[in-house]
Amino acid sequence: MQVYPHPLRNRPELNLRHAIKSSIPEIRQLIALTLALYLSERQSNVEYGYKQGAKLLIRDEIFGNLSAYFSEQIDLYDKTEFADILDQNPLCKTQMEPLQVALELFLKLCKVSFPDGGAGSRERTGSDRHKKVLHFTTNAEIVRLAFEKDEENLKWILFDWITNDEPQQESETSARLKRLLTIFSEETQFRLREESNKEVIFQQEGVYKALLEGNTVDAQDAHENVGPFRILKSYVGAFLHPFLQGDKQSIISNKQFVINSNIAEADLKEYAGLVSNYLDVLPKRTTITISEDEIEDDPLSELSQPFPDLPKNCILFGPPGTGKSSRINREYAKGHQKYRVTFHPDYEYASFVGSYKPFTDTKGNIHYKFVEQEFIRAYTRAWNDPNRAHFLIIEEINRGNCAQIFGDIFQSLDRNADGFSEYEVDADTDLANYLETFF
Repeated sequence: MQVYPHPLRNRPELNLRHAIKSSIPEIRQLIALTLALYLSERQSNVEYGYKQGAKLLIRDEIFGNLSAYFSEQIDLYDKTEFADILDQNPLCKTQMEPLQVALELFLKLCKVSFPDGGAGSRERTGSDRHKKVLHFTTNAEIVRLAFEKDEENLKWILFDWITNDEPQQESETSARLKRLLTIFSEETQFRLREESNKEVIFQQEGVYKALLEGNTVDAQDAHENVGPFRILKSYVGAFLHPFLQGDKQSIISNKQFVINSNIAEADLKEYAGLVSNYLDVLPKRTTITISEDEIEDDPLSELSQPFPDLPKNCILFGPPGTGKSSRINREYAKGHQKYRVTFHPDYEYASFVGSYKPFTDTKGNIHYKFVEQEFIRAYTRAWNDPNRAHFLIIEEINRGNCAQIFGDIFQSLDRNADGFSEYEVDADTDLANYLETFF
């Protein structure tokens, strides 16, 4: 049957994850094992681990394929020792969200997901690790094609990175791999906050331009390095970037980016031109709105952007019947997850947050269980699905007793730049036990 192509797939906006504390100091090991999994499995989707208690370990079948792929190199190690090295790799030990920042946003080698499709925030706290699937992109195939005639040397590079061995002299193969990986990262957007709290959103193109003007470039967030920028610092600190280096040997101490001492300024200038031209021809543009204190604007103007680092508590006010609810649905919360409640004089904490309530089972026995209400429903769904915007809409807020309805949870509405509450709230035992079923 002759048919037309399937229509263009409308994909969701990319979550830039500027607020995720995405630390991966062993980024070389992570990159190398990720590439080795693609090269040894030759599949677009690879589930590589199994759970043993709270740990995630490399599956036996995957270990066998990796051992066969590194058949020459693995002679240097006992197989048990090599298995332990793989089980200590960031793919097994690191939380989901930092892996997503490094492999999806920064290098675009693959997407990372849980087999059951759960939200990445599942591993945000604690040390319990879950099975994951790598969904490889064409960038992984580009690596394979680029080194197809040099695969044996590539194997040595990847094996050295996985086992954290560093040759005394860098090979031409290693230099080419680093340059290719850096090319993959050029689309990534980063965020830095100045002492004044002003945000600077930039790409590496902006770093190159500043360096070519004879400057050094600030490499330290005024508050805390977060998101893709944290990955970039690890990447530069691991000597993976062919054009950038820190101003000190230790990336922990680095406060500035400078031009890599191994390249000429003219080489950086030519490369920066290629990057600029590449970014010019990209079909997709990401618009970022930076809110500054001195600019007065519509308080809800940014809420249609599902950015986890831009929390807002806003009130729309006006006479009855002027379209406040309709405006929220039409202009701001359209297409996003909504939870709606209406306050009134008899509304209370149990109706807003939740409480224990009796229920009857099929045998007529009466039991009690905690029943969540809209605040906890919105809270748990938003925490477990950080890639979407979640709106808790309160109608007629002035008609209720807010102190009685919110209780101490009101404290949690004061959030910092990373979206977390500045003042901790100790949930009561019933609520805490219920929340444990989600986290």
